[in-house]
Amino acid sequence: MPVYRQGYRRWEERALAGRAWRWLAITRAGVALTARSRWLRRFLYVAWLPLLYYAFAFFVVGRLTEASTVARVENTWQFAVFQGLFGGALTERFLEDPASFRPLVWSLLLHMFLRYTQVVSVMIVVAITGPRLVSEDLRSRALALYFSKPIGRVDYLVGKLGVVGFWVGMVSFVPCLGLYALSIVFSPSLDTLLHTWHMVPRIAAFSLILIVGTGAPMLALSALNPNPRLLGFAWAGLWVLSSVASSIVYLTLRPPWEEATTHAGTDWSGLVSLWTNFDAVSFRVFDIASRMGPVAEVSPDAQSWLERLQPGHDWRWSMLLIALASALSLVVVAWRVGRPGEAGAR
Repeated sequence: MPVYRQGYRRWEERALAGRAWRWLAITRAGVALTARSRWLRRFLYVAWLPLLYYAFAFFVVGRLTEASTVARVENTWQFAVFQGLFGGALTERFLEDPASFRPLVWSLLLHMFLRYTQVVSVMIVVAITGPRLVSEDLRSRALALYFSKPIGRVDYLVGKLGVVGFWVGMVSFVPCLGLYALSIVFSPSLDTLLHTWHMVPRIAAFSLILIVGTGAPMLALSALNPNPRLLGFAWAGLWVLSSVASSIVYLTLRPPWEEATTHAGTDWSGLVSLWTNFDAVSFRVFDIASRMGPVAEVSPDAQSWLERLQPGHDWRWSMLLIALASALSLVVVAWRVGRPGEAGAR
Protein backbone atom coordinates (compact mmCIF):
# COMPACT_ATOMS: atom_id res chain seq x y z
CA MET A 1 0.00 0.00 0.00
CA PRO A 2 1.38 3.48 -0.86
CA VAL A 3 2.58 5.50 2.11
CA TYR A 4 0.20 8.40 1.45
CA ARG A 5 -2.80 6.05 1.82
CA GLN A 6 -1.79 4.57 5.13
CA GLY A 7 -2.68 7.62 7.23
CA TYR A 8 -1.97 7.52 10.96
CA ARG A 9 0.04 4.60 12.25
CA ARG A 10 0.55 4.13 15.97
CA TRP A 11 4.14 3.79 17.18
CA GLU A 12 4.57 0.03 17.72
CA GLU A 13 8.32 -0.16 18.21
CA ARG A 14 10.01 -0.50 21.54
CA ALA A 15 10.12 2.55 23.76
CA LEU A 16 13.11 4.76 23.15
CA ALA A 17 15.43 5.91 25.88
CA GLY A 18 14.81 9.22 27.64
CA ARG A 19 11.03 9.03 27.86
CA ALA A 20 10.96 11.47 30.75
CA TRP A 21 12.35 14.23 28.49
CA ARG A 22 10.30 13.76 25.32
CA TRP A 23 8.13 16.72 26.22
CA LEU A 24 11.20 18.94 26.00
CA ALA A 25 11.22 18.75 22.20
CA ILE A 26 7.66 20.15 22.11
CA THR A 27 8.60 22.88 24.58
CA ARG A 28 11.67 23.90 22.60
CA ALA A 29 9.72 24.13 19.36
CA GLY A 30 6.92 26.08 21.05
CA VAL A 31 9.29 28.54 22.72
CA ALA A 32 11.13 29.14 19.44
CA LEU A 33 7.83 29.75 17.66
CA THR A 34 6.39 32.12 20.26
CA ALA A 35 9.69 34.02 20.54
CA ARG A 36 9.08 35.37 17.03
CA SER A 37 6.36 37.66 18.40
CA ARG A 38 7.59 41.24 18.48
CA TRP A 39 4.90 42.15 21.00
CA LEU A 40 6.20 39.49 23.35
CA ARG A 41 9.82 40.62 23.08
CA ARG A 42 8.85 44.24 23.66
CA PHE A 43 6.67 43.41 26.62
CA LEU A 44 9.48 41.49 28.33
CA TYR A 45 11.44 44.74 28.58
CA VAL A 46 8.41 46.41 30.20
CA ALA A 47 7.91 43.49 32.61
CA TRP A 48 11.49 43.84 33.83
CA LEU A 49 11.34 47.60 34.42
CA PRO A 50 10.09 47.28 38.05
CA LEU A 51 13.46 45.71 38.87
CA LEU A 52 14.97 49.19 38.79
CA TYR A 53 13.08 50.68 41.73
CA TYR A 54 12.79 47.42 43.67
CA ALA A 55 16.56 46.97 43.38
CA PHE A 56 16.97 50.44 44.86
CA ALA A 57 14.60 49.50 47.71
CA PHE A 58 16.66 46.38 48.44
CA PHE A 59 19.81 48.48 48.40
CA VAL A 60 18.34 50.81 51.04
CA VAL A 61 17.03 48.09 53.35
CA GLY A 62 20.22 46.10 52.92
CA ARG A 63 22.13 49.05 54.32
CA LEU A 64 19.64 49.81 57.05
CA THR A 65 19.63 46.27 58.42
CA GLU A 66 23.35 46.47 59.13
CA ALA A 67 24.12 47.48 62.72
CA SER A 68 27.09 49.63 61.68
CA THR A 69 24.94 51.59 59.22
CA VAL A 70 22.14 52.10 61.74
CA ALA A 71 24.62 53.56 64.22
CA ARG A 72 25.66 56.18 61.68
CA VAL A 73 22.15 57.24 60.61
CA GLU A 74 20.46 57.06 64.02
CA ASN A 75 20.61 60.84 64.54
CA THR A 76 19.61 61.88 61.00
CA TRP A 77 16.24 63.26 59.91
CA GLN A 78 15.61 60.19 57.76
CA PHE A 79 15.67 57.98 60.84
CA ALA A 80 13.40 60.45 62.62
CA VAL A 81 10.89 59.98 59.81
CA PHE A 82 11.13 56.21 60.28
CA GLN A 83 10.48 56.62 64.00
CA GLY A 84 7.49 58.85 63.32
CA LEU A 85 5.97 56.35 60.89
CA PHE A 86 6.32 53.19 62.96
CA GLY A 87 6.45 54.46 66.55
CA GLY A 88 9.06 54.43 69.28
CA ALA A 89 8.53 50.83 70.46
CA LEU A 90 9.20 49.36 67.03
CA THR A 91 12.16 51.70 66.52
CA GLU A 92 13.72 50.55 69.78
CA ARG A 93 13.35 46.91 68.78
CA PHE A 94 14.87 47.70 65.40
CA LEU A 95 17.86 49.40 67.05
CA GLU A 96 18.46 46.39 69.28
CA ASP A 97 18.78 43.91 66.41
CA PRO A 98 18.28 45.33 62.88
CA ALA A 99 19.42 42.09 61.23
CA SER A 100 16.43 40.23 62.71
CA PHE A 101 14.14 42.28 60.45
CA ARG A 102 15.70 40.95 57.25
CA PRO A 103 13.38 37.93 56.72
CA LEU A 104 10.33 40.17 57.17
CA VAL A 105 11.57 42.92 54.87
CA TRP A 106 12.72 40.52 52.15
CA SER A 107 9.42 38.61 52.28
CA LEU A 108 7.40 41.83 52.09
CA LEU A 109 9.33 43.27 49.17
CA LEU A 110 9.23 40.06 47.13
CA HIS A 111 5.53 39.59 47.86
CA MET A 112 4.76 43.16 46.81
CA PHE A 113 6.93 42.80 43.71
CA LEU A 114 4.87 39.80 42.61
CA ARG A 115 1.54 41.18 43.82
CA TYR A 116 1.55 44.62 42.25
CA THR A 117 3.54 44.14 39.05
CA GLN A 118 4.51 40.62 38.04
CA VAL A 119 1.11 38.92 38.37
CA VAL A 120 -0.23 41.42 35.84
CA SER A 121 2.77 40.67 33.62
CA VAL A 122 2.00 36.96 33.90
CA MET A 123 -1.57 37.56 32.76
CA ILE A 124 -0.39 39.51 29.69
CA VAL A 125 2.36 37.03 28.78
CA VAL A 126 -0.07 34.11 28.93
CA ALA A 127 -2.52 36.07 26.77
CA ILE A 128 0.20 36.55 24.14
CA THR A 129 1.77 33.08 24.11
CA GLY A 130 -1.05 30.70 25.05
CA PRO A 131 -3.98 31.06 22.62
CA ARG A 132 -2.33 29.32 19.64
CA LEU A 133 -0.63 26.46 21.46
CA VAL A 134 -3.41 23.88 21.11
CA SER A 135 -5.88 25.56 18.77
CA GLU A 136 -3.36 25.68 15.91
CA ASP A 137 -2.61 21.96 16.29
CA LEU A 138 -6.33 21.16 16.19
CA ARG A 139 -6.99 23.43 13.24
CA SER A 140 -4.08 22.12 11.15
CA ARG A 141 -4.58 18.50 12.31
CA ALA A 142 -0.98 18.40 13.47
CA LEU A 143 -1.82 16.06 16.34
CA ALA A 144 -1.54 13.04 14.02
CA LEU A 145 2.02 14.12 13.29
CA TYR A 146 2.79 14.44 16.99
CA PHE A 147 1.39 11.05 17.91
CA SER A 148 2.97 9.24 14.99
CA LYS A 149 6.16 9.73 17.00
CA PRO A 150 6.83 8.02 20.35
CA ILE A 151 4.92 10.81 22.11
CA GLY A 152 1.84 10.34 24.30
CA ARG A 153 -0.80 12.69 25.60
CA VAL A 154 1.13 13.30 28.82
CA ASP A 155 4.22 14.29 26.82
CA TYR A 156 2.07 16.62 24.72
CA LEU A 157 0.40 18.25 27.74
CA VAL A 158 3.65 18.74 29.64
CA GLY A 159 5.38 20.05 26.53
CA LYS A 160 2.70 22.64 25.83
CA LEU A 161 2.53 23.61 29.49
CA GLY A 162 6.31 23.99 29.40
CA VAL A 163 5.97 26.65 26.70
CA VAL A 164 3.70 28.75 28.91
CA GLY A 165 5.89 27.95 31.90
CA PHE A 166 9.00 29.24 30.17
CA TRP A 167 7.51 32.65 29.47
CA VAL A 168 5.73 32.89 32.82
CA GLY A 169 9.04 32.08 34.48
CA MET A 170 10.68 34.87 32.49
CA VAL A 171 8.41 37.44 34.16
CA SER A 172 8.11 35.83 37.60
CA PHE A 173 10.87 33.42 38.67
CA VAL A 174 13.77 34.98 36.74
CA PRO A 175 13.11 38.61 37.80
CA CYS A 176 12.51 37.59 41.43
CA LEU A 177 15.65 35.50 41.50
CA GLY A 178 17.60 38.33 39.87
CA LEU A 179 16.17 40.77 42.40
CA TYR A 180 17.20 38.52 45.26
CA ALA A 181 20.70 38.15 43.80
CA LEU A 182 20.99 41.94 43.56
CA SER A 183 19.88 42.28 47.18
CA ILE A 184 22.69 39.97 48.26
CA VAL A 185 25.24 41.81 46.12
CA PHE A 186 24.15 45.20 47.51
CA SER A 187 24.28 44.01 51.12
CA PRO A 188 27.38 45.02 53.09
CA SER A 189 27.92 41.50 54.46
CA LEU A 190 27.16 37.88 53.66
CA ASP A 191 25.04 37.60 56.80
CA THR A 192 22.13 38.69 54.64
CA LEU A 193 22.43 35.44 52.66
CA LEU A 194 22.31 33.39 55.87
CA HIS A 195 19.15 35.20 57.02
CA THR A 196 17.26 35.16 53.71
CA TRP A 197 18.39 32.08 51.74
CA HIS A 198 14.96 30.48 52.24
CA MET A 199 13.47 33.08 49.90
CA VAL A 200 14.77 31.11 46.89
CA PRO A 201 12.59 27.98 47.35
CA ARG A 202 9.62 30.23 48.15
CA ILE A 203 10.13 32.13 44.91
CA ALA A 204 10.36 28.82 43.01
CA ALA A 205 7.23 27.44 44.71
CA PHE A 206 5.05 30.44 43.92
CA SER A 207 6.39 30.65 40.36
CA LEU A 208 5.40 27.00 39.86
CA ILE A 209 1.90 27.77 41.16
CA LEU A 210 1.67 30.67 38.70
CA ILE A 211 2.83 28.47 35.82
CA VAL A 212 0.34 25.69 36.44
CA GLY A 213 -2.47 27.94 37.66
CA THR A 214 -2.40 30.16 34.57
CA GLY A 215 -0.96 27.80 31.95
CA ALA A 216 -3.42 24.93 32.36
CA PRO A 217 -6.59 27.09 32.04
CA MET A 218 -5.13 28.84 28.99
CA LEU A 219 -4.40 25.49 27.31
CA ALA A 220 -7.99 24.42 27.98
CA LEU A 221 -9.35 27.64 26.49
CA SER A 222 -7.03 27.22 23.51
CA ALA A 223 -8.34 23.69 22.99
CA LEU A 224 -11.96 24.87 23.10
CA ASN A 225 -11.71 28.13 21.14
CA PRO A 226 -10.40 28.13 17.55
CA ASN A 227 -9.95 31.93 17.46
CA PRO A 228 -6.58 32.80 19.07
CA ARG A 229 -6.94 36.56 18.75
CA LEU A 230 -10.33 36.60 20.46
CA LEU A 231 -9.05 34.25 23.14
CA GLY A 232 -6.23 36.60 24.14
CA PHE A 233 -8.68 39.43 24.80
CA ALA A 234 -11.09 37.05 26.54
CA TRP A 235 -8.30 35.89 28.88
CA ALA A 236 -7.40 39.47 29.85
CA GLY A 237 -11.08 40.32 30.22
CA LEU A 238 -11.60 37.34 32.50
CA TRP A 239 -9.02 38.72 34.95
CA VAL A 240 -10.56 42.19 34.90
CA LEU A 241 -14.17 40.98 35.16
CA SER A 242 -13.36 38.59 37.99
CA SER A 243 -11.91 41.49 40.01
CA VAL A 244 -14.99 43.60 39.25
CA ALA A 245 -17.26 40.73 40.25
CA SER A 246 -15.32 40.32 43.49
CA SER A 247 -15.87 44.00 44.32
CA ILE A 248 -19.59 43.67 43.55
CA VAL A 249 -19.88 40.63 45.82
CA TYR A 250 -18.00 42.48 48.56
CA LEU A 251 -20.30 45.50 48.36
CA THR A 252 -23.32 43.21 48.32
CA LEU A 253 -22.23 41.33 51.44
CA ARG A 254 -20.86 44.44 53.19
CA PRO A 255 -22.74 47.62 52.19
CA PRO A 256 -20.65 50.82 52.39
CA TRP A 257 -22.86 52.32 55.10
CA GLU A 258 -21.89 49.52 57.47
CA GLU A 259 -18.76 49.74 59.57
CA ALA A 260 -15.79 48.50 57.53
CA THR A 261 -13.88 45.97 59.58
CA THR A 262 -11.36 43.63 58.03
CA HIS A 263 -10.85 40.25 59.64
CA ALA A 264 -9.13 37.30 58.04
CA GLY A 265 -11.53 34.50 57.30
CA THR A 266 -14.69 36.64 57.13
CA ASP A 267 -14.52 38.08 53.60
CA TRP A 268 -15.06 35.41 50.94
CA SER A 269 -15.59 37.77 48.02
CA GLY A 270 -11.92 37.45 47.08
CA LEU A 271 -12.48 33.88 45.93
CA VAL A 272 -14.25 35.27 42.86
CA SER A 273 -11.15 37.19 41.74
CA LEU A 274 -8.29 35.43 39.97
CA TRP A 275 -5.83 38.08 41.09
CA THR A 276 -6.93 37.87 44.75
CA ASN A 277 -6.60 34.08 44.81
CA PHE A 278 -2.99 34.22 43.65
CA ASP A 279 -2.38 37.08 46.08
CA ALA A 280 -3.68 34.96 48.99
CA VAL A 281 -1.40 32.08 48.04
CA SER A 282 1.59 34.42 47.71
CA PHE A 283 0.83 35.89 51.15
CA ARG A 284 1.07 32.39 52.63
CA VAL A 285 4.05 31.18 50.59
CA PHE A 286 6.16 34.12 51.77
CA ASP A 287 4.78 33.67 55.30
CA ILE A 288 3.95 37.34 55.76
CA ALA A 289 1.53 36.90 58.68
CA SER A 290 3.85 35.02 61.03
CA ARG A 291 6.82 37.28 60.21
CA MET A 292 4.87 40.50 60.61
CA GLY A 293 2.85 39.42 63.63
CA PRO A 294 5.48 40.26 66.30
CA VAL A 295 6.08 43.64 64.66
CA ALA A 296 2.35 44.40 64.53
CA GLU A 297 2.06 43.74 68.26
CA VAL A 298 4.23 46.75 69.10
CA SER A 299 3.20 49.06 66.26
CA PRO A 300 -0.41 50.03 65.45
CA ASP A 301 0.72 51.27 62.03
CA ALA A 302 2.28 47.89 61.24
CA GLN A 303 -0.92 46.20 62.44
CA SER A 304 -2.99 48.36 60.10
CA TRP A 305 -0.65 47.54 57.22
CA LEU A 306 -0.90 43.83 57.99
CA GLU A 307 -4.71 44.01 57.91
CA ARG A 308 -4.60 45.64 54.48
CA LEU A 309 -2.22 43.04 53.10
CA GLN A 310 -3.88 39.99 54.63
CA PRO A 311 -6.55 38.33 52.45
CA GLY A 312 -10.04 38.12 53.86
CA HIS A 313 -10.31 34.35 53.46
CA ASP A 314 -8.23 31.29 54.21
CA TRP A 315 -5.50 30.80 51.61
CA ARG A 316 -6.29 27.06 51.44
CA TRP A 317 -9.54 27.80 49.63
CA SER A 318 -7.66 29.80 47.00
CA MET A 319 -5.12 27.00 46.62
CA LEU A 320 -7.94 24.47 46.28
CA LEU A 321 -9.67 26.53 43.58
CA ILE A 322 -6.41 26.95 41.64
CA ALA A 323 -5.68 23.22 41.88
CA LEU A 324 -9.21 22.20 40.82
CA ALA A 325 -9.23 24.67 37.90
CA SER A 326 -5.81 23.43 36.74
CA ALA A 327 -6.77 19.74 37.00
CA LEU A 328 -10.08 20.27 35.19
CA SER A 329 -8.30 22.26 32.49
CA LEU A 330 -5.78 19.49 31.86
CA VAL A 331 -8.63 16.97 31.62
CA VAL A 332 -10.32 19.18 29.02
CA VAL A 333 -7.13 19.41 26.98
CA ALA A 334 -6.60 15.66 27.17
CA TRP A 335 -10.19 15.12 26.01
CA ARG A 336 -9.82 17.53 23.09
CA VAL A 337 -6.54 16.00 22.06
CA GLY A 338 -8.09 12.52 22.22
CA ARG A 339 -6.40 9.19 22.16
CA PRO A 340 -3.40 9.00 19.88
CA GLY A 341 -5.31 6.92 17.35
CA GLU A 342 -8.13 9.48 17.22
CA ALA A 343 -5.94 12.59 16.96
CA GLY A 344 -6.31 13.01 13.27
CA ALA A 345 -10.09 12.71 13.42
CA ARG A 346 -10.66 15.68 15.69
